[in-house]
Formats: sequence, C-alpha cells, structure tokens
Amino acid sequence: MRKVRLFAMALCAAAGALAATAGSAQAATIIVNPGQSIQAAVDAANPGDTVLVRPGNYHEEVLIQKDRIKLQGSMATISPPPFSSSPCGSAGVCVAGNVDFNTGQIFSYVHGVTVTGFLITGFDDFGIVAFAAFNSIFTNNHTTGNGEYGITAFSSSSTTIANNVTEGSGEAGIYIGDSPDSKASVHDNATMRNAFGILYRNSGGGFIKHNTVNHNCAGVLAVADAPGPASAVTIQNNTVFANSSFCFTDDAGPVSGAGIVLAGADHAVVHGNNVQFNAPSGFSVFNGGIVVVSGGLGTPANHNTIAGNTALNNSPDLFWDGFGVNTFANNNCKTSVPSSLCHGGS
Repeated sequence: MRKVRLFAMALCAAAGALAATAGSAQAATIIVNPGQSIQAAVDAANPGDTVLVRPGNYHEEVLIQKDRIKLQGSMATISPPPFSSSPCGSAGVCVAGNVDFNTGQIFSYVHGVTVTGFLITGFDDFGIVAFAAFNSIFTNNHTTGNGEYGITAFSSSSTTIANNVTEGSGEAGIYIGDSPDSKASVHDNATMRNAFGILYRNSGGGFIKHNTVNHNCAGVLAVADAPGPASAVTIQNNTVFANSSFCFTDDAGPVSGAGIVLAGADHAVVHGNNVQFNAPSGFSVFNGGIVVVSGGLGTPANHNTIAGNTALNNSPDLFWDGFGVNTFANNNCKTSVPSSLCHGGS
C-alpha cells in the first residue's frame, strides 16, 4: 500500500462565530453556518455534543479527538483548504485517539464518534479516516475524488460504515486496515469507480454485507501478507458486478476484472453474493468472479467457505489456486478453475 503520510503539525487556530443551543445539561447542539469553522465548533464541543453543519462548502480539514461527538452535515461539502495542517495527512475528517503521529504509537482510543451527512471531495489521502478509534459510525456520507481512500479505519475496532457512497478513490472506496480486532460492520454502501471497492487488509473479524460494488478495478478484497493476516470476515449478500476497469495499484499491482478476492485470507465466509460480469480489460494479478489465492508472501488462503453464491458471466466465475483447505459448495456458476468447483450452474 502507499505509505500513509502523517505529519506532526499543530492545528491552526480556528476562527468564526458559533451558535449553540443547549439540548440538556449533558448535551448541546453547536450550529455551524457557511463562512464559519467546523473545527472551531468541534474544539468548543464537549463529549456528547452535536456539531450541526448547515449547507455550504467548507474548505478545511476536521480533526475529532473527543468521545461521543456527532458531526452532522446538512447537505454540507468539505473540500481541501489551501494548505494542509492535519496530523492525519490530507483528510476531510479525521477521527483519532491519542496517537504519536511520528511513530504511530497509540496511547488511548477515541470512542463513539459519528460522522454523517457530508459530501467530502478532493483530498490527497482520505475523505474520512479513523485512527485508534472505537465504535465510530460513518453513515450517509458521499466521498468522491479522494487520492487514496474514501472512508477508512486504521488500528480501530467496532467501526460501522453504512449507507455511504464512495467513488473515484485512487485506491479503495472503503478500507479496513491494520485492525486485528476490527469487528467492523460495512453494510449497505454503494462503492464504484475506485481501484478497489472494499479492501480488508491485515484485520480480523467483522461483516461486509448488502453493499453494491461496481465499476471498480476489483470489487471486494480480503488481503493477507500485507503485512499480517486477514481473518474471520463474513462477506455476504453483496451485489458485485462489472468490476472490469484496469488499475495499477499500490496494494496489489495491476488489477482488473476481479469480483470478490480472498488473497491469503483465512476463516472467511463468502455467502449469498451476486457476482456477475467481472472480466479483465488488461493484465491482472488475479481475475474472476470469486477468486481464492495465496497472499503476496505465499500464505495460502485457508479454511475459507465459499457457498451459496451466484457467480455468472465472469472470467472465470470461480478461481482457486489449489493451495490451502477451502470449501466450495452450492455455488451457481458455469466456469471455474479447477473445473470441479461449480454446482447448479445453468
């Protein structure tokens, strides 16, 4: 993967008037109008408060390091400022615990932050990113044209990414990475025209369900050996189609025409997915509707279950490199490598 750029820089002092209305003694709603600063509102908020951002275009990077902040947009757009000052890299919204951004050392986690209702566009690195965050909720956002990832969680646990649209990312629309206890819930998103629709790397546990993943270079990937395992993720009831664009990616090299890929992953369940019309448009390190292969360092994909999927009109529908112990059962497909994997194709 491309090395994430982290800068130990102090945030600039935020300016702008803020309007606040108390909801109770414990919580308040702070309103941000066009021309005011979202960051100033976040800095003024207490745990449990809502920062409500009115419609408008806000040229800034927002850093949240307080528990239980709800950042709520109302048709609001976040786009890059003239100069980046975020320690997270170039990011529209960064949710971060107490982290040494020089070394990556985590001292404590931030809990229960919600980001909802924003269009976030044009950042070099991330639309939304979490570092050292627990129980973050990212929902009903639209990220487009961000240089690396649309919505991302690193070194985080119990992240919910739901009902978002992520498109036009240089690497992945949605990315769960470096989270051995991820327990992420990625569901009901639409992700298209990225290099990867959904990337799950060096992480353990969680669900990828009911997403629509189309017109990427590759659809859904669980990737080990980069550097650690990808374990125990459930990939279920997704619609994965026409991922036939060509990309040269930092994470995997040349990729095209791959629907769902388990690369060195273990104990994954791939069930009930509709995977169609994924065919390469250029040379690819892997291609097919559902692909089960070893990781980049040679770790076999092992103890995975691929069952009850519809995989048709792919090139091929199912592909397995033959390494590891994996179960293929009751998949509706026509073509496979080896040829014995399909069942019930018509």
